[in-house]
Amino acid sequence: MTGNTVIPGMIEAHLHLDLCGMDTFEENVQSDSYRVLRALKLAQDNLKKGYTTVRDLGDRNNIVISLAKAIKDGLVMGPDVLASGVIITPTEMGNDFFGAMYAECDSCLLYTSDAADD
Repeated sequence: MTGNTVIPGMIEAHLHLDLCGMDTFEENVQSDSYRVLRALKLAQDNLKKGYTTVRDLGDRNNIVISLAKAIKDGLVMGPDVLASGVIITPTEMGNDFFGAMYAECDSCLLYTSDAADD
């Protein structure tokens, strides 16, 4: 290893394996089976660049969650994937632009142990 440097695996903290930067309309009409294969390639590309862990911050139809399970189960090679799945967002213009990537939620019920006493 003379003349080389060894570093620990890096962490990519914000990416979307289900998006590749192409025209969004083109991405939205691609089948989920194609999208998961493309996400696998992007995950493997990140691994080759030295990222042993990636944090995916949103996809549609839980594609990346399924990919993360396949990697963890040893079915395919890739980095450790921390996947969030569908993005929860308030209703706003533009959410439908990314297809089924967003789940809209305009209110929430907060439960605390104190609320049970009321």
